[in-house]
Amino acid sequence: HSFFQGRPCDENGTFLPPGTLPSPPVAHPTNDWTPFWDHIEFEKAEFLYK
Repeated sequence: HSFFQGRPCDENGTFLPPGTLPSPPVAHPTNDWTPFWDHIEFEKAEFLYK
């Protein structure tokens, strides 16, 4: 396919110059248990489905 080029781009779809380093990861809060409500819910799901 000529449409799919596989070139790196930013979140807006703008192609990046060759050799551009990836952006640093976003720091998430330590109490972010998404998609769970809290640590207890996470532990329960891990116990039940592991």
